[in-house]
Amino acid sequence: MGELAGTHDLKRVVITVNGRRIRGGAESDLITIAYDEDKYTKTYGSTGRPTRSRTNADGGTFTISLAQNDIEDIRYLDSLNSLPSPLDIVAIVVQDAETLVMIGSDKCWLKKQPDEGLNKAAGSRVYVFDTGQISKRHLGV
Repeated sequence: MGELAGTHDLKRVVITVNGRRIRGGAESDLITIAYDEDKYTKTYGSTGRPTRSRTNADGGTFTISLAQNDIEDIRYLDSLNSLPSPLDIVAIVVQDAETLVMIGSDKCWLKKQPDEGLNKAAGSRVYVFDTGQISKRHLGV
């Protein structure tokens, strides 16, 4: 029987922000890493022959979702917003012990703070960090 793709166990996924481990996580997505641009683009000439171009842009976003009861992590990530510039640059590293993949950036900044509200049901607090370069390494190869 195959495993479910995309599910993660917090015991094997380690997320650190400025060296501090984030131990909480929302019920849905814990972290999403998205690149700003496609790695390749394709264009067609007048004869219909395709040509591809590769971008060297490795920028993107790290989106961390926390449950409302992850108070220590929420307080820590909220405190990053009050750091004076240029001290508001943080490092984010995500390590997966099962796949031996490490993804991170040492120059991230808080792009979007979580929405504030007093809601009837418990929800998530979503932090979006922007970066100019995302690095990905396979530790087991």
